Amino acid sequence: MTPRGHVLVTGAGGFVGQHLVHVLIQHNFAVTAVDTAFAAAVPAAWQGRVTCLAHDARSLPPLAVEALVHGAAITGTPAEVGLSPEDHFRANMDAVPALLAWAQAQGVRRTVFISSDGIYHAHSGAVAEDQPARPQGLYAVAKAATEALVNTCRSEYGRDVLTMRLSSIYGPGEMARPSRPRTSPVQQLIQQALTEGRMVLSHPQRARAWTYAPDVGAALVALLRAQTLPHGLYNVASHECLTDLQVAQAIAAHLPGVYIDVMPDDGTHFPRQGYLSHQRLHADTGFSAWTPFYEGIRQVIAWQQAETYV
Repeated sequence: MTPRGHVLVTGAGGFVGQHLVHVLIQHNFAVTAVDTAFAAAVPAAWQGRVTCLAHDARSLPPLAVEALVHGAAITGTPAEVGLSPEDHFRANMDAVPALLAWAQAQGVRRTVFISSDGIYHAHSGAVAEDQPARPQGLYAVAKAATEALVNTCRSEYGRDVLTMRLSSIYGPGEMARPSRPRTSPVQQLIQQALTEGRMVLSHPQRARAWTYAPDVGAALVALLRAQTLPHGLYNVASHECLTDLQVAQAIAAHLPGVYIDVMPDDGTHFPRQGYLSHQRLHADTGFSAWTPFYEGIRQVIAWQQAETYV
């Protein structure tokens, strides 16, 4: 019999994974954190409240858990991580059927896979879960395939499996690692502001939707605690869509004296950016605790200042 409240999280050493684990333990879940390699500071931050397992998610040992959350992924391009296109796709996809089979064999009550709004190459307005995917790039193609496979296992084979689709994520603790060599534009701007006293914007009107990382963990808790869920796919994202200029202005508002340097327009066209609608998530779980960007960015700046001046 699987223990109530015990969750296994893959990719737990990554930026989003760490936030998932942190929120889970805040809500008194027992957590087994899985990653191929943990930075030394990560287990220490959990203060002995998490069981850490350095292991490949494609071949987990038998474990008794109530829920599985698969967050492990390679988001860097094949060139950035030193893989061929084919191996890059396999690295993101091979764990999915392996974990579906593992969860079934272990009697896991609910399995959650992480996806991304990257499956929409271009979109505008509110994007609901049933809008057809338009992936471009290997990471996006792998996420679209994951969504399709998970939905098939749910609808045709009666599995309690689902996908959380995320927008762009920002939050404290964001650092580069081999599987994610580039930090987000938000983190890059904060770092530039603190080290150079300015933020340089090449494309001030480029826009994207941003979600505060701890909010993703809180939404996950709502999805895990629901007794039944009528859908197999949930957008987990705030509705805040900001241009690079608006992001920089929010940062500058917390850092007096930092100025914004807007470069001349080079003529690059960026399609109008939409946002993932979270109406289904709210309707099925009641979750609505989204952190406003202005408040979230204050927390990120405070964390980065502490890191910079240690």
